[in-house]
Amino acid sequence: MKRRPYLATLCSSFVGGCLSSVPGVDDDATNVTSSELAPPTNWSDEVVAEESFDRSATPICADGEDRNGRIEGNPGGTITDHHFFDDDGTDRYGVRGRIEFDRPGSYIETVRAAFDRDDGDRVVESKLFVERSRETYLFEIVTTEGSADGVDRYTLEEPEGGTSGPGPTIEDGSALVEKGWGQLGTADGEPVYGSAVTLRNVTQVKTGEVGVVVEALLEDGIVVFNDSASAELEPGETHTFYFPYLRCDPGAVVETAVQHWLLE
Repeated sequence: MKRRPYLATLCSSFVGGCLSSVPGVDDDATNVTSSELAPPTNWSDEVVAEESFDRSATPICADGEDRNGRIEGNPGGTITDHHFFDDDGTDRYGVRGRIEFDRPGSYIETVRAAFDRDDGDRVVESKLFVERSRETYLFEIVTTEGSADGVDRYTLEEPEGGTSGPGPTIEDGSALVEKGWGQLGTADGEPVYGSAVTLRNVTQVKTGEVGVVVEALLEDGIVVFNDSASAELEPGETHTFYFPYLRCDPGAVVETAVQHWLLE
């Protein structure tokens, strides 16, 4: 399987250890040895990982290839790079790419991909929370529908790229207890790296939905990973969200940014 050579280079721990790396989309990964990126040991419990992840949590290390890809949408749009990939040895395949926003803002963006197949099209989506200070995002759209061998070509639909309103930036009622970046546990007998974020409902009387958006940034500020989640919390209750990182260069991540909120 294509991800094996990568996994064999990883040290057992971030603290005092090392990370070897494999190039990501257009960027060479950098080694990271800082213990500041290591989550507390209770976040590395294999039991948590086994309950939280499945085989799809392991990294996708497949090389890119041409597969007659084209873009539809806004003239002079924002997708500046894209390629097809087939995760050899698994049933996963899809498209990776780069988005350049010339007018960043806080809103949800959606990139849609249609894979033209003998047995019909399969449309999947990749949602991004675009932060006002970020301009470049790497996206990854993955599907397990059918076989990659049956895909003749694919079509990407550009995100709108407008400012459709403010994002979830109000943090009243929720508190960030802890965040970390490191090994979350194991899946399919292999290490799973990513981000763990613990939030608390700090209100006294309000039960509500705590939401979080997490971004992982490269040294040059490019967002290489973006995900969101939510959970219903009672007053004073805490919850830890786990975000497995599906790329093959966790050592390239030098910073994680978190936004959170509480909705009634």
